Amino acid sequence: MEATVVSGWFNPPVKPRTLWQSVIAWSFVARKYSPPHTPIEVVARASHTEVIISVHNVGSTIRIEDRDRIFDRFYRALDLKDSVPGTGIGLSVVKKAAEAHSGHVWVVSDEDEGTTFFLSLPNFGRTKH
Repeated sequence: MEATVVSGWFNPPVKPRTLWQSVIAWSFVARKYSPPHTPIEVVARASHTEVIISVHNVGSTIRIEDRDRIFDRFYRALDLKDSVPGTGIGLSVVKKAAEAHSGHVWVVSDEDEGTTFFLSLPNFGRTKH
């Protein structure tokens, strides 16, 4: 797995543990749906207004009709439901954590580019100590 912090100062309204639990959850999902030994890329970017964390893999793509539902608790895509173990909870937990901190999640999935999950949270910038 490769992790990159691209730019900016992070001060999202979330405990660091919650943020890292979300990244770890998405990383496990990305690994489950990727061919062995393929890279998983985690990138964090910050602007003055938001922090965006993305997790990218080159594994299975997510069908258009599943993209809105994969963040629902217990939902599993029909085409992979029986071939990949899981409960359908991981993505819903990340979504709930994001929403609890005024953020949101989304996914972009393309056969040629792979799949990228995004987590966006408000960024309150540097704090003075």
